[in-house]
Amino acid sequence: MSDEEIKPGNEKALSPNQSLSEAIKDKIFNKIYFYILVSFLLINWQEILILFKSNEDIFYTLSIIFTSQMWFDYMLPAWFAHFGLPILFGTLASALTPFVTYWISKVTAKRFAKIRRADRKADLEVEDEFQDLRIKLVTKTNKADNLLNRINLLEMQNATMSKKNTQPQEHRRQLFFGIKAFVDYYETKGELKTPEGEITTAANE
Repeated sequence: MSDEEIKPGNEKALSPNQSLSEAIKDKIFNKIYFYILVSFLLINWQEILILFKSNEDIFYTLSIIFTSQMWFDYMLPAWFAHFGLPILFGTLASALTPFVTYWISKVTAKRFAKIRRADRKADLEVEDEFQDLRIKLVTKTNKADNLLNRINLLEMQNATMSKKNTQPQEHRRQLFFGIKAFVDYYETKGELKTPEGEITTAANE
């Protein structure tokens, strides 16, 4: 691989091997300290716990816990056992993490894709159900509006017919009271005068 610095925006030109190499470099040089710290805590957790809980002098306690250790039937020096192993394991973990991540992604990608597809399918089905409910609601609303408009039209027609029926009734009422006035006058006076001056009396009848 060329030593030329890769500028931002050139990632698309990298081959898969180059991308993997860049990922490994990023893990080693940027995040290696995190892995080393975690490895140090995992390897020396017992010594750290003793150091914090001990009531003795700190240097005395360190002299007790800072000893050589057996690893797979090999006696490791104190410095390598407590500091070399965390650096070694942290570096390996930092370098191997991209491969582990890639392998996990490769194994689980199809399953997650199926889950996403199932979620999408469920979303579409729910959306279709809501769409059907909206269509039914709009249909019922339109029917209710049409029924209300028909009721209003019938009320207007009824009001018009009632008004038309009221006019003949008023005319008949006026005619009735007009005739009744003549009858009352005739019964009271006993006679009626016509426009020609003729007099109609009860005796003439």
